[in-house]
Amino acid sequence: MITLRQATQADIPTIKLLYRDFIAVMNRFASDDKTDENDPQILLWIETAMSGTNSVIFLAEDGGCVVGFTRLQRKDRSSDNEQRNVHYAHISDLYVVPEVRKRGIARLLITAAMDWANEHELSEITLNVYEDNEAARALYKAAGFGDVCLISGNRIRMKYDPQR
Repeated sequence: MITLRQATQADIPTIKLLYRDFIAVMNRFASDDKTDENDPQILLWIETAMSGTNSVIFLAEDGGCVVGFTRLQRKDRSSDNEQRNVHYAHISDLYVVPEVRKRGIARLLITAAMDWANEHELSEITLNVYEDNEAARALYKAAGFGDVCLISGNRIRMKYDPQR
């Protein structure tokens, strides 16, 4: 049975291992943006996500083993056409280990992200996905995300607006 929970400091070693695998997968799509699994920035991202109220990491467990995660954060931007600040959530990372994919785990993690955004009264959720990552794009579209724009050579910004 799959359970979801918020990550704690005790989960850092496990999350680092998952990030290593996540990076290996993402580097296949990122010809222009290779990330080194030993980059100290990764540990900083993990620690920052668990140290305040503006970000969170959710873990998916199957029989006590962590099999997936999502990291999201609260962000703000000015909306030129609306003359206001927009407070939104951004899904920075989402990963499920290959052995348990196609069991709805990624969708559960997305739902946890949506719930967190709703609890924090954030107006929308964004994410970036590699254009060639067809499986991820199909997952996000099925969850209600739509393409917004191309943000770099091979990445697309997608957005879910809970108000629509």
